[in-house]
Amino acid sequence: PMEVLSHRYAVREGAFGTGSTVTEEHDGGESREVTVEGTTTDSIAYSGSSLRGIVCELGRLACSKPGGALPIDWPYVGEAGSHQRTYDGFNVANSDVQKLITDITNVSGGPDVQLRPCLADERHLRWRLVAGSDSEPYIGDAPVTPTLTSFPGGGTAQGLSWAELAPAMRVYATGSGQDEAMLCHLSEDLSLCQRRDPWPLVESRASGSSDWDTSELVRAHGDAALAASRLPMVQFQCEADATSGPVVPGQVWPGQRVALDLEGSPVWPDGRYHLRLMEMSGDEGNVVKLTFDQVADPWETGVL
Repeated sequence: PMEVLSHRYAVREGAFGTGSTVTEEHDGGESREVTVEGTTTDSIAYSGSSLRGIVCELGRLACSKPGGALPIDWPYVGEAGSHQRTYDGFNVANSDVQKLITDITNVSGGPDVQLRPCLADERHLRWRLVAGSDSEPYIGDAPVTPTLTSFPGGGTAQGLSWAELAPAMRVYATGSGQDEAMLCHLSEDLSLCQRRDPWPLVESRASGSSDWDTSELVRAHGDAALAASRLPMVQFQCEADATSGPVVPGQVWPGQRVALDLEGSPVWPDGRYHLRLMEMSGDEGNVVKLTFDQVADPWETGVL
């Protein structure tokens, strides 16, 4: 469904290229007003809404176009909150609905968003948007936390692997505008550089071109990028039985917490790792590949 939404744009019907704009034309020492036809002056604004409410408004807009109906439920339309977004019709290069939804999830405190399949009746499948709230951005956990195990020669987490990511202490975030008028925000946490055994400074950048059009939005994206990189991180992957193991698709969903009991690793300390499932992938076989959200390096933090 998200692939389909990448080919729908946040542009109101009948508004694109149907407006007129008055500009000034200079001829020598004289100037006169000129009306330019065929422009787009319309914009779509949402205010006083939750972030997942804006996601649902964008989805409903995408599905209300001629021939645009999709079997997707948008349950948070109209949910109140403190957020606002404005999407200019002329900025079509940056306003496909999939991108706009992804941008909302990527701000500081942005909610996890999923489209989950569900049965409309015995013969028909629908999709329902499930998302975290402004106060709790993660999707609700199951009553019982599934537990995977990994130990020398066995365990339910097969082929356990990991990737390590060094920290970045500064993020230069830029938004809309040009030259000296460009919106800018510096997000930083230099605590790792000020320790007795300091890390070297690493800087990064984040940019959203014209769709990051307020200073608050630029700050929210910069702070989110910093939060994801301010500590040394590790991301675990493994495979598990998709039919009878502790993590069965349809019973466990991405976004839920999973415990990993690790013993005898040559790299990581023994203990229980509290992870959040980011992605499940596979085919029609009996194995599902699990990718977890990155977590702080346990050797660095001492916390599992």
